[in-house]
Amino acid sequence: MNQLRLGIIATGNIARRLATAMQNSTTCKLVAASSRSKEKAHSFAAEFKIDAVMGYEALLERDDIEAVYVATPHPQHHEWCLKAIAAGKHVLCEKPLAMNPVEAEEMMAEAKTKGVLVLEAFMYRFHPQTRKLVGLLAAKTIGEVCWIHTDFGFAADYDPAGRLFSNTLGGGGILDVGCYTISMARLIAGAATDQLFLDPIAIHAMGRLNENEGTDWLAGAMLKFPSDVFATVRCATRFALGQGVWIEGTLGTIEVNEPWFAGCRGASICVKTKNMEITYKTEIATDLYSFMLDEFAECVRDSHRESTMMSSADSIGNMRAMEEWYRQIGVSY
Repeated sequence: MNQLRLGIIATGNIARRLATAMQNSTTCKLVAASSRSKEKAHSFAAEFKIDAVMGYEALLERDDIEAVYVATPHPQHHEWCLKAIAAGKHVLCEKPLAMNPVEAEEMMAEAKTKGVLVLEAFMYRFHPQTRKLVGLLAAKTIGEVCWIHTDFGFAADYDPAGRLFSNTLGGGGILDVGCYTISMARLIAGAATDQLFLDPIAIHAMGRLNENEGTDWLAGAMLKFPSDVFATVRCATRFALGQGVWIEGTLGTIEVNEPWFAGCRGASICVKTKNMEITYKTEIATDLYSFMLDEFAECVRDSHRESTMMSSADSIGNMRAMEEWYRQIGVSY
């Protein structure tokens, strides 16, 4: 299979992380990276031995690029995904897909009209560890799922102008890492009921805000899904909550110690029931992001405009849940 030729829009840390993964990819080839800063474009291009492009528009005009990775701050995802779609490029968009569900719906509708793929870059969703977890749930290893708990929080140094805190840059824990916790809860609730995902029918949220910027430092929510499956989700950018997933069922429990950086050193899934305790070691040397790149490239090559591992309906549903979460605690963008 020929490698899918990609360009990167914006050259921040997450762009560098994906570019690193692409260096060893057999399915994707990084061709160029664009920045609004000539210095940043050339520095990034030199590091990865690719073309430097001044300006995002110029990247979209190149005929040798089939797809783009949108790595801008959150509020710019909508604009540059739409422009990439209009240019006929397939899009891998950094999470969260948008700032609200209206933006997400417009992006996906335009992609469908144009016949291109838009895939939200939740890297953990494509990893074998996550597929193993879904398989355990589908097999009713712990019986019927009753309760789900997901955490993703860290304590960053406060920078009011930084992307983690600035309202104009889409700061706050919910959009940055809460998107993972609610995505996983929806995935597990779906797997427990033989569906690809499930949307909550009720959300009750609370949080602590940064008074200057009005973005969330610490947030939690309780979700109710159909069939009386419940979940608690937590996130933080100023408090070291750590990370993990815990699932309680009628026959036992499942714990995932490294859900987001799946496959990293020491990663495992621990299953406990009355009759057994087994730990599945999920550590793997293969780059976490490579599985997402493979799925993106294969969907494009096979003319699939949806991925079963991260569909447009799934992305829109996650955005709806996040908007309700941040709205309830008083965050406004």
